[in-house]
Amino acid sequence: MVFEGLKLMVLGMAVVAIFLTVMILAISLSAHLLRASTARELEQQGSSAQAGEKRQTAARSPHAATRDAPDAEERRRLVAVLAAAVAAHRARQAS
Repeated sequence: MVFEGLKLMVLGMAVVAIFLTVMILAISLSAHLLRASTARELEQQGSSAQAGEKRQTAARSPHAATRDAPDAEERRRLVAVLAAAVAAHRARQAS
């Protein structure tokens, strides 16, 4: 009875191993066959994304890039404000 269980276990594991091998081969084959069309699709998406980005950049004001990126002093102030808020929250929780 134990031998039959072991035989069934080995058979099941073999079936799973064969299935996984076939699945990996199928995925690899489809990736190889679809590589060219995927490259074209990614290229089209990239060009449309670049065009959209250019439109957004043109619509922004000329000083928008400097407004979006905080300088070092502004970052230090932001860190100080956040640290003070955390300290105040912890003080309220402790009391």
